[in-house]
Amino acid sequence: MNEMAALKDLSERDIEFLIAITKDDQVSKASDMIERLNMSNANYQQYKNRLRDARVIDQELRGVIMITVPRMKEYLRRKYGEE
Repeated sequence: MNEMAALKDLSERDIEFLIAITKDDQVSKASDMIERLNMSNANYQQYKNRLRDARVIDQELRGVIMITVPRMKEYLRRKYGEE
């Protein structure tokens, strides 16, 4: 899956969630993401689960997520000015 195909079916808020992940170099902590996105834990879980089910992110450890699509983090940084 390439980064453009992965983004095609995502909502604007899903993409905002992914952009928030790009703020971290390696993995993102749930607590940081909740604060960064100013959302409740329940809302965070909803987006995390949706993106995980879409195979765009993964959660290897409890409370830690990362983007799994190759080059997506770099693509989002370029597109949204974070690099």
